[in-house]
Amino acid sequence: MAKNETTVADENFGFDIPVRYDADVAVEGVWSPPVLDEHDQCWGEFKLVMYDGDNPAIKKTQERVKNKYAKAIRLKQVTADDLALEVFLEAILLDWKGVKKGGNEVPYSKEVAKQYFSIPAVRKVVFVELLEFAADVRNYGSADKDEISGN
Repeated sequence: MAKNETTVADENFGFDIPVRYDADVAVEGVWSPPVLDEHDQCWGEFKLVMYDGDNPAIKKTQERVKNKYAKAIRLKQVTADDLALEVFLEAILLDWKGVKKGGNEVPYSKEVAKQYFSIPAVRKVVFVELLEFAADVRNYGSADKDEISGN
C-alpha cells in the first residue's frame, strides 16, 4: 500500500461500522410504492436511484446543473426546487409504470419525464414524495437472505 493510501478500516480506526444501505441496490434503483394523493388516486410507481450527496454520479450531475444555470442562479431566475428537479430527472429517476396519457400507459423516457414533471400538480404531489423516498436509506437495504432463498 502506498504511503498516502488508506483503507476503510483505517478511516474507521478499526471500528465495526454498520452498513446503512446496500450500495449495489442504491445504484441499481428500487421501485417506489405507488404514489397516492389525498384521494387515494394513483400517480404511478417509479424506479429510483438512492439520492446520496456522496454518490459520484449525483455529485457530477449537481455540478453540471449548477454550471448550466450559473447565470440564472446569480439572477435568481431559477429556484432550488428547479435545480433539484433537474438533478432528479438526470440522475435519480430511472423508470416508471402506471403513468398514463389518454388512459394508456406512457413509456418512460427522460424527455417524456421532463414533460410530466413540468406539470405543477405532478411537481407538488409526485416529485416531493419521490425525492423523500430516494433520500431515505431505509428504502435501499439488502434483500433478506431468507427472502432470496425462498424460505
